[in-house]
Amino acid sequence: ISVIGDLKKLEILCLRGSDIKQLPIEVGQLTWLTLLDLRECRKLEVIPPNVLSNLSHLEELCISRRSFQKWEVEVEGAKNASLEELKHLPNLTSLELDIHDVNTLPRGLFLEKLGKYRIRIGDWYWESTNIWRSEFRLRLNNKICLKDWLIVQLQGIEDLELRKLQEQDVIYFANELVKVGSSQLKFLRIHGCSDALNPPAESKV
Repeated sequence: ISVIGDLKKLEILCLRGSDIKQLPIEVGQLTWLTLLDLRECRKLEVIPPNVLSNLSHLEELCISRRSFQKWEVEVEGAKNASLEELKHLPNLTSLELDIHDVNTLPRGLFLEKLGKYRIRIGDWYWESTNIWRSEFRLRLNNKICLKDWLIVQLQGIEDLELRKLQEQDVIYFANELVKVGSSQLKFLRIHGCSDALNPPAESKV
């Protein structure tokens, strides 16, 4: 598959459901690529650094549904790509992404330039659907603190789902939604955050 780097004019590369363990570094030579689909590549363990950031014409990127999860924080000598690389894709408008480790998130999720996206943070089972929405789903256990910089440009979100967050984090999201006036929001789901939905008990004097 390394010979794929010779297809200089290739615009669409779909490896969905394949058994590849490493994305060939030669993919970074496909600078005219507009769509890269790596969904359901369950054996994918390595995406070399700087391969994604070289795809300057990329418009749509799909890495989800039990696919690659070994994102690294951007450091010299890293074996795998970092999510920071996605900030260097000026034409990216569609993104489908699963992120298990919240610590690999870059500062700011660059959602404002995306026309449509599905982003799930935490341990999710992705239900099969062909409906594209501006979808942001967050599932964190109570041992992980929600980072203040995780929320950006909530105005464009249409589908927001929160699971197993601490009460203060749910309240934070709610306040941000009110603050920015999320006029596009159509679906709000809150699961496993019961304390945030229950009113405080009345005090007795």
